Amino acid sequence: MEKMLWMAENAEILLNNQFGFKEPEWFRSQFRVKLIEKGYARMNNYIHQKKLKQGFVDFYGHEYLQLVQSPVSDNNGGWLSDMVRKNNITTYAVRYLLLARFLGIIVTDLFNTKLGFNNEDENNIDVYQELWDQRLIELAQSELSIREIADVLKASTKTIRKSIDRLGIEPFWKFNGGGKYLHKKYTDSEEFKIKREEFRRKWLQLHAQYADISSNQIRRKNDGLYTWLKRYDSKWLEQNYRRIKTVVNTVDWAKRDAELLTQVKRVVNEMKEGKPERITWTTIGSKLGISGWLSKKKEKLPMTKAYIESVVESMEEFHIRKIKWAAEKLEIQEKAMTLWNLAETAGVKPKYMEAILKEIQKVLRGKDMI
Repeated sequence: MEKMLWMAENAEILLNNQFGFKEPEWFRSQFRVKLIEKGYARMNNYIHQKKLKQGFVDFYGHEYLQLVQSPVSDNNGGWLSDMVRKNNITTYAVRYLLLARFLGIIVTDLFNTKLGFNNEDENNIDVYQELWDQRLIELAQSELSIREIADVLKASTKTIRKSIDRLGIEPFWKFNGGGKYLHKKYTDSEEFKIKREEFRRKWLQLHAQYADISSNQIRRKNDGLYTWLKRYDSKWLEQNYRRIKTVVNTVDWAKRDAELLTQVKRVVNEMKEGKPERITWTTIGSKLGISGWLSKKKEKLPMTKAYIESVVESMEEFHIRKIKWAAEKLEIQEKAMTLWNLAETAGVKPKYMEAILKEIQKVLRGKDMI
């Protein structure tokens, strides 16, 4: 329901505002900025399609995406891949709204504000610069010329040279005054040996400084250091990689079952009061904040399972309860106890009324209405 409300709010903005026409490339560029910022793309236009699809599905869920006719599969291609990869692809408006919400782009900004990293958002600038620098470091060791690197990063050759100096990168080539590239093997150079010793020392220092955490945690804040060692000194890195085993806490399922049973009974009683809500595994789990976990672990929770199965409602049972609730409400409000008023107050659609007509007649007889 929350996701449906998101869509309704965004649709309302689209319908009530006059947005100028934008070419498909405009939207692709807008999305690309956020894809890079959130780690789903690189500065060389490479997109982590598998990671993007997984994050997108985790955010919305398969069920909701089916409801809005925008399913995402694990197969290559599909509408999501096309939207972020091809300039000439257009698709349903709802999918632009889905992707914008996922990437944290406000609808008005999607149309009216050219997203980029040269704005007042310092965090964006930092993220962009960090990604750009990492990519430059990779390219400088990949046997590409400065001009080729400039083409990949969409920058001038002057900017590339200045950035190489700023970062202290030792490329595999040396640029001379005549414009030639003098090739040599980077790993055979004295500069490489000096840098390797320096990076090994830094890696060991970090592990001594943070003795209680794993290498995985250390590398998250020192990704450039890790990346270089992984590429050029992988055997040494493996020998000096610290893995800390996670202690798995065993669960006392009998105790968990007893505690959960009490909570479930409280939730069910609350759902039976006030305006009816259908009692299902999903609604109970949702109210307890464990909707994705409860039904999966039900075999380990025999008492809770038995109780829930005794109170869960079919759609027909739920509609009957809604009709009874509506009858009580109409009586309190002193309104006519008609079939139409019952259906409207209960919120039961006409197509479901026929299946429960006998029960409705019982309710009306009980109120001396027939």
